[in-house]
Amino acid sequence: MEVIIQLVLAFVFWAIVRYCVFPLAWRIKNHWDVRCIPTDGPYNWLDGHLSLIGKRGTDVQRWTNWLKSHRRIFRTRLLYLTEINLLHPETVSVVLKTASPKNQIYSWLGAWLGDGLLISSGKKWSRDRRLLTNGFHFGILRGYHPVYQEGVDAMMTSWLKQESQDGGRVVDLSQCCKLMTLDVILRCIMSFNSHCQESSVDTESDM
Repeated sequence: MEVIIQLVLAFVFWAIVRYCVFPLAWRIKNHWDVRCIPTDGPYNWLDGHLSLIGKRGTDVQRWTNWLKSHRRIFRTRLLYLTEINLLHPETVSVVLKTASPKNQIYSWLGAWLGDGLLISSGKKWSRDRRLLTNGFHFGILRGYHPVYQEGVDAMMTSWLKQESQDGGRVVDLSQCCKLMTLDVILRCIMSFNSHCQESSVDTESDM
């Protein structure tokens, strides 16, 4: 009987250390590592900024003030999660160019998406990104801007037409955006103008 009690106590001790002490120590270390990143207070020691977010009519103004106070980067804490907010292109580029290991959540998507650019890290990620960067260079994408603009203009025109015909009927934005995406993809990849935004197309079945 004493052996069983000792085994149970040992298991309970291991579970506490494994699922309580280690995660807590990791969170404290993580919070200590990002202490140099500016943040706005005061915030609650337990839930962080969570008590400040979610109050009706104040969220937009609060985030606007944070964006005005910190032009490049700032951090918020929601319960035990520390969130880093990147606001400037130069700050974002530093993160996008790094080959550091990604968060564990990406590994959960590996079986579904494969070891591609989103999942991979290290030298494989650097090699794949260099191969892909030239294809999406701004100089190449600039030539497609008129197509993007024409697609948006066609969508806006269809909205105005529906408003004049139906007298302010509610419009399904997801359907309109799918049609615009289909129109732009066909024109950019296949040089084919389907005029799908101008006709009644069943987007769900066609896409």
